[in-house]
Amino acid sequence: MNYHKNLLTYWRACLYEGMRAEIDVEHSPLFVIEENLWHTGMLTDALTATLFEKEEKRINTEKGLRSPQDPKWERPEYMILWWSPFYILPQDNLFVKPIYPFWIPLRLQRTGSIAAPEACTPIIPREWMSPVGWEEADYIFCKLEEYEKCLELRPKTAHWDDYKEFINQIFEQLTQQNIQSFNENDYPVVHQHTLIIPDKDNQAASALLALFDYLIAAKKLPLLLENSLSLVAPQEKQPIAFADFMQYHVRHLGQMSHQFALSLTQRQALYSMQALEQGEIFALNGPPGTGKTTFLQSVVANEVVLSALKGQAPAIVLACAATNQAVTNIQESFTATTVAQDAFRCRWIPDFEGYATYLSARNKPEKELQGINYLKADESGTFAKMEQETYVEKAETCYLQAVSRYLQQNVTEVSEAYFYLQKELRSIQQYLAEGQLLWQEICRAIEAFANDYVEVSARPSLTTTHGFWLDFQTALEEQLWLIKSSARPSIRQTVLALDKLEDTSRKGLMQFFTDALKGVIAINLHWKNWNKWRKKQGIRSNPVIANEQLWALEYNKIEQPHTSTYFFDELDITLRNKAFHLAIHYWEGRWIEKMQEQLKNEAPNKGRQGRMTLWQTRAMLTPCFVSTFFMAPKFFSYHKFLGEHAEGHKLWENPPLQDFVDYLIVDEAGQVSPEVGISVFALAKKALIVGDTQQIEPVWKVIPKIDIGYLLQHEVIKQAQDPLLAQLQAQGYLASSGSLMQMAQHLTPWLDPHNSTQPKGIMLLEHRRCHEEIISFCNNIAYGGMLRPMKSVTKNKQLFPPMVLLTHQGQSMVQGKDRFNAEEAKVLVIWLLQNRSRIEQHFARIDQQRRSIENLVGIITPFRGQRKILYKLLKEAGFDTNRMKVGTIHALQGAEREIILFSPVYGAGDVKVMFFDRNNRPNMLNVAVSRAKQSFIVVGNENLFVAGQATPSSKLRSYLQKLS
Repeated sequence: MNYHKNLLTYWRACLYEGMRAEIDVEHSPLFVIEENLWHTGMLTDALTATLFEKEEKRINTEKGLRSPQDPKWERPEYMILWWSPFYILPQDNLFVKPIYPFWIPLRLQRTGSIAAPEACTPIIPREWMSPVGWEEADYIFCKLEEYEKCLELRPKTAHWDDYKEFINQIFEQLTQQNIQSFNENDYPVVHQHTLIIPDKDNQAASALLALFDYLIAAKKLPLLLENSLSLVAPQEKQPIAFADFMQYHVRHLGQMSHQFALSLTQRQALYSMQALEQGEIFALNGPPGTGKTTFLQSVVANEVVLSALKGQAPAIVLACAATNQAVTNIQESFTATTVAQDAFRCRWIPDFEGYATYLSARNKPEKELQGINYLKADESGTFAKMEQETYVEKAETCYLQAVSRYLQQNVTEVSEAYFYLQKELRSIQQYLAEGQLLWQEICRAIEAFANDYVEVSARPSLTTTHGFWLDFQTALEEQLWLIKSSARPSIRQTVLALDKLEDTSRKGLMQFFTDALKGVIAINLHWKNWNKWRKKQGIRSNPVIANEQLWALEYNKIEQPHTSTYFFDELDITLRNKAFHLAIHYWEGRWIEKMQEQLKNEAPNKGRQGRMTLWQTRAMLTPCFVSTFFMAPKFFSYHKFLGEHAEGHKLWENPPLQDFVDYLIVDEAGQVSPEVGISVFALAKKALIVGDTQQIEPVWKVIPKIDIGYLLQHEVIKQAQDPLLAQLQAQGYLASSGSLMQMAQHLTPWLDPHNSTQPKGIMLLEHRRCHEEIISFCNNIAYGGMLRPMKSVTKNKQLFPPMVLLTHQGQSMVQGKDRFNAEEAKVLVIWLLQNRSRIEQHFARIDQQRRSIENLVGIITPFRGQRKILYKLLKEAGFDTNRMKVGTIHALQGAEREIILFSPVYGAGDVKVMFFDRNNRPNMLNVAVSRAKQSFIVVGNENLFVAGQATPSSKLRSYLQKLS
C-alpha cells in the first residue's frame, strides 16, 4: 500500500473513531430491558436470540446471502452491543429527544453472558462534553480533558465483575457519582437500560466511510484527490497584479449581483482563479466581513455564463461545509440574490427561484426546507415536482412568452429562444474583447510615442484621459503655428523630450513637431474609437492600472457604495450581470428541451452516464448544489451491476462519480477537520477552499493520543517522535488539530509576495461590516494590520462608542460541569431593558425601518451555563429568545448584529488562563468582536483584562472605553 493509501486509511479510521459516538438513537432499533443487567451480567435467552438473529441477518446480507440454509451462512459466536444505563430528559423544550450521554460497549456471547470487548472505554458523544459542545444544548455530562485521562485505564480482565469495577471507576472519575444513583440537579435522570446494536457504518458517516473504502481499494486515485494528499507544496504562483486586470477581465463574464461589484482583492482572486487547472486547489483566506459570499456568487455566475457560451454541458458546482448552519448560509446566499425589480432578472419558468439546491437528508422535516430548492436522497423535493409533463408544458408557455417580451418579437420554439439568448451572450463577450483590443491599441500607441518623444519622468501620467491628449494635440499645433509664423524659432516646454532635438533650425523644429503631432493624432484616433465603444454600452470611466489610484477608487465606495465610476465595477453591475441572467434564461430553455426529450423517452437510468445526465439536467436550473460532507457522496454516486447471486438475486454497488463536479467549493473550511472533508475531493475536478484559520476551529473528535496511535497503526509515521509528525501538524493533516483550510494553504500554488504575515492563498482585504475601531482590534491580533476598513459610520449614526467596557465586579461559579456568573447576567439584562427603546428608536431613524431589539443585538458568552441563565432572565424580562442570538461564538457563526454584548463570566483570579486566551490564540475574541457592526460591549469584571500582556484579552483592554 502506498503512502497516499496509508493517509486515506488513517483518515478513515479517525472518521470512524470520531463518529462512532454519534449515535442516532431515533433511527436505530433500541432494546429496553427491565431486569438489572448491572448485577447479573446476563441477558435473557429470548433477547439474546433476537439480537443474534438481527446480527446474523446483517452480516450475511452484506455478503449477498439470503437463506440461513446456505452453507456459507455465518453464525458469529459473539456480537458487540452498546448499553446506556440511563438517559437525561432535556429542559425548556430545547429538544424533543432524550439525551444518552454515556454508552458502555459490551461483548455478548450466545449464552447471554456479557463481558468487556477489546474496545472497552465507555463512549461519550462529543456534544455532551465541554468545551465547544453542541451550540443548541445546555447539558454537559463531563469535561473532555477528564475523559482523555480515562483512555489510559483498562479493566483487570474481560470478566464482567472486573469490567463493572472499571466502568464504575471511570464514571466516578468523570462525575464524582455512582452510576446506579446518578442524578443531575437541573435535569431529570431516567434509569432505564437501553441496548443498541452499533451501526457498522455509523449512519451519519456511512456515505463518507463507503467513499473511503472505494478509494482505498481503487487502483488509481482521481487527480484532485491525489494532489490533495501530497506533502510537497506545488510550485508557487503569484496572483494577478492589479495593473494586469485589463488583460484578464475578458474571462470574467458573469456577475450575480446588479448592486455590488467585486472589490479589488475579490477581483484579483477571481482573475487569478482563471488559471486554475484540473487537479489544483485555490485557497481564499477570508477574514470576517470581507465579502466571501459575493466572491462565491461571482465564481458560480461566471461558470454559468462560460458554460452557456460553450453550449455543451452546464457547469456543476458542489458547495460543502461541515455544519448545517454553514450549509444554510450558503443556500441563503444563492436565494437572496433573486430579489429583483424587473422581469429580466426574474425566473422565466413558473414557481421557481434561486440558483442553488440543498441536498437534504431523507428525514429532514419539510418545514425546515420551506422557501428553498431541495432534493432528498429518495429523489423527493423541488425537482420531483418539476420533472412532470404538466409542469414542463406550463414552463414552456411561460418561457416563450418571457422571451418574446424580451426580444419584442414572437418566438414559438424553445430552441429558437435560447439560440437568440446565446447569440446576445456572445455579442457581450465580443464587446468586452473589442474593448480590450481598443484599450491595448491606445496603450501601445502611447508607449511607442513615449519611447520616442516623452520625458521619462512624465510617462506615468500619459494614459489619463482623452482630454489630456486633445490638449496635447492642441499644444503641438500651437507650437507649429508659432514656428511657422515667428521670425525667430520658438520652443515651448511640454512633456516632450527635447534632448533628442539636435537640429534647432526652423526646418528641424518643423520636422520634429510635425512627427510628434502625427503620433498624437494617431493616439487620439484610438481614443475616438475607444469612446465610441464606451458610448455603445453607456460605460463612463476608463481603466486605471496604478495601485494607488485603484485603492483611492475603492475607498470612494465608502461614501458612495452604489455610485461607481470605476471601469471594472461598471461592467460588473451592467454587462456582466446582464450576461448572467441571459445565461440563466438560456439554461432554462435548455432544461425545458431536455425534459421534453426525457418525458418522451425513458428517464436517465441509474448507471454512471444516466446519473451524470440527471445532474447535468438539474444543473441547468441550479448550477450550485449545497450539501454537508456527510450527504454529498450519497447523491454523487451511481448504480453498478455486479452480476447475480447463485439464487438469482441481483448484486449492485454504488461507486462515486469521480472527477465529475466542475468545482468543489468548501466554505468555512477552517472549521472542517481533514478526515471529514478530504474524501469528497474525489468527486471534483478543481477545488476552491474558502475559510479563515483565525476564526472558529473544528470540533476535533479525535484526541491527540488516539490520533498518534492511528498514525502509527496505518504507517503514516514510523514512530511517535517521527519528524514527519510535526510536518503533518503544521500542514493541517492531523485529525486532532488540522483543518481543510490549513491543508489548502499548503496545497495551493498561489502566494502573494506582499502578504508577509499570512499563509499561502489570496487574502480578501476590504472589510465592510464593522466600525473601523472594532475591526482594528481584529486586524491587530489576527491579520497583521493588513485589513482595510471600508465602513462609513458618521457620528449621528453611532449610538454607543464602538468598543465599550461596562464593568461589573463579580466572581464566577462552577456548578456541575460549567461556569456561570448570575450577577453579570443580571447586569447585562438590566442594561438591555434600560436601553431597549433607545436602541430601537435610534436604528429606526437611521434605517428608515423598524427593527426589534432581538434583531439588533446579539449576546456572546464562552459558557453554556451562562447562556442558560441569560435565556431564563431574558424570557422573564419579556425578550423573544427564539429570535435573539444568544450563545457561544458558534451561535453567531456567519451572522452579524448592530450591537454585540459579550459576557466573559470570569471574575478576577477565577482561573490562571481564561478560555478565550488559551495558547494566546486570537480565534475566540476575533470571531466574537467581528460580529458587531456598530458597537462591541463587554459586560464584566475589568480586572480580567490586564493591559500590557501578550494575551488577546489584554490587547482588547486597550481598545475598550470604560463606562459606568
